[in-house]
Amino acid sequence: MSDFAKRLGKLKHTINHTPTNQKNKRRKIGTGHRDNPMTEATAADIGTPKMLSLSRPPRDFQDLSVKVSFLCIGAQKSGTTWLHVMLKKLPMLCVPDQKEIHFWDWNRKKGLKWYSEQFPTKTDNVLCGEITPCYAILDDQQISEVRYLFPDVKLIFLARDFVSRAWSAILMELRNSVRGMQPGEFETKDSKIDKLEKERYLNEADPSRYDDSYFMERLEHATHRRRSDYASAIRKWLEYFPKEQILLINYDDISKQPRALLTE
Repeated sequence: MSDFAKRLGKLKHTINHTPTNQKNKRRKIGTGHRDNPMTEATAADIGTPKMLSLSRPPRDFQDLSVKVSFLCIGAQKSGTTWLHVMLKKLPMLCVPDQKEIHFWDWNRKKGLKWYSEQFPTKTDNVLCGEITPCYAILDDQQISEVRYLFPDVKLIFLARDFVSRAWSAILMELRNSVRGMQPGEFETKDSKIDKLEKERYLNEADPSRYDDSYFMERLEHATHRRRSDYASAIRKWLEYFPKEQILLINYDDISKQPRALLTE
């Protein structure tokens, strides 16, 4: 078992076995260097959800016409594209055609009517959900609104080895940068390019063309550190949702046991 798998196992154990009324004991998760993101959470922090929510409905609450049953909130570059493709094949599920609609972080201003329209099928026998891994780092106001609108939603978090995830994310960011996109901005359906243009920018984004200092600087950037800090992300969501509603999945299981993973 890899070191990451052991740490992830300890995080799962803490989430599942810490009593919800435990308030004072502070036991670190995992072992290792103090800057490792898996060591920063404590059993008390993760095991004591505050169940916070909005005190009143959003201004456009009446425009909501979909019940979201599941949200994949992370992590970026951890197999969420594979999950989206697989879920779209299941007739009992409804997911938006576009993965990562970014409603709660980028597109909230478009309103709950627009959000509802992203789900093509909304019937009682179909479960609706979406996948936007950047939801892992939503702020309190955004998460509390999700809690108010969908208190029973199931949360899915795919976790990948920190180094592999960060490296994959930095390469994606480099490709986007070559195309003139800002850090944190990602490709959408409207930003697709033709084959020749893709070959050009992939050549310019070849990591061998860049010094190590470039990658080290990007690795230290807050956007990559936050997205690799799984414990803090999960701790934040568990302030609003009970631990029974979150499913933590090891990225490696996608290749090792994909069928078993989908049944979860």
